[in-house]
Amino acid sequence: MPGLGQAVQNSVSTHDAPSVQGVVVIATVVVVAVNLVLELATKFLDPKLRAS
Repeated sequence: MPGLGQAVQNSVSTHDAPSVQGVVVIATVVVVAVNLVLELATKFLDPKLRAS
């Protein structure tokens, strides 16, 4: 069963731009969502940041 990296590599080598763009968009959304969750968790858990 191929992984995501192998799928992207095959898409790049066959010039399948929509597949590569889809993976990039999904990866970007995941990174932004994780950063948002971590920022909110830090805001609620750190007493120094609660006062501000």
